Amino acid sequence: GAISADLVQQQESKARAYTEIATLAERWAIMTRAQAERTDAAARFGDDPQLAQYFEQRTEEANQQIEQLRGRIEQVLRGMNDGDFAALLDQTQQARQRAIAARAQIFDRLRNGDVQGATALAEGDYRRAADAYIKTQSDLAERLKAKSLELIESSEKTADNARWTILAVAALAVAAGVVIAVSLTRGITAPLREALAVADAIAHGDLTRSVAT
Repeated sequence: GAISADLVQQQESKARAYTEIATLAERWAIMTRAQAERTDAAARFGDDPQLAQYFEQRTEEANQQIEQLRGRIEQVLRGMNDGDFAALLDQTQQARQRAIAARAQIFDRLRNGDVQGATALAEGDYRRAADAYIKTQSDLAERLKAKSLELIESSEKTADNARWTILAVAALAVAAGVVIAVSLTRGITAPLREALAVADAIAHGDLTRSVAT
């Protein structure tokens, strides 16, 4: 019972942890999508150097927040030593590198005055890289939620099994108690019946009877 209760608590604790990380992963994807929109806006308004510079600064500021969030998610997941997420984290990291490289090219071209080239990258390579990056984040969030649900279902099953085990043990204990009670009752009543039979025989003149000891 104690072991089952501890297991249920562990599973529920892990489920909460996975749910929290899933929420962070969803936030990560939202922030990355906003980052892609800022980068796209910088390319579209590249003819205005001040506006393009503004979007570049905002992109850099947002990137620091995204990196902090990404680092937190990866640190927690890798610390949990869950091999199911190792490959997905690696895929996310690869997609991230491609998106960052494409974004850097966009701002390089804008700084060099190549607005048309920056726009083409934003609508082509960068958009595909950003979409792939966001997809890996969304996939991670979905896998985390599925893992959390799996742990919740497992904890409920463990709790149900524990309850049935307790009921089975209780039933066996009751059955054993009945058997013992019947045996004790027979051990007491049988000699009494025999003693009463002997007493009745003696009362009728049969002096050959005696009570077994």
